[in-house]
Amino acid sequence: MNNNSKLVNALKKYGHDFFNVVAFDKTKDSLLHLNFTAQNYNLNNTLLSDVNLFSAYIKQELANHNCKYGIGGYNEDRVLYKVHKHFNTNNAEVNRTIHLGIDIW
Repeated sequence: MNNNSKLVNALKKYGHDFFNVVAFDKTKDSLLHLNFTAQNYNLNNTLLSDVNLFSAYIKQELANHNCKYGIGGYNEDRVLYKVHKHFNTNNAEVNRTIHLGIDIW
């Protein structure tokens, strides 16, 4: 059992319900996991520094894989955070690179 399954089971135990965020039909809708870690060599400072280029990249990835939705993962060590001043405090102890949410495109 992975950590996500443990969390889901624990939440269900206490009466928490889960609902779809988007209407998703497994028979016709495809879901693409988008990788925003350093292992994705398509990501570079130019792409990551420009919101429009980054959005175009995501749209192109979805089109290339014939997917209706893309998802970015929780607890992912994101290279994106290393190029933005918002996340870079010049203090290594408080800099954050781990993504704390789930993105859906």
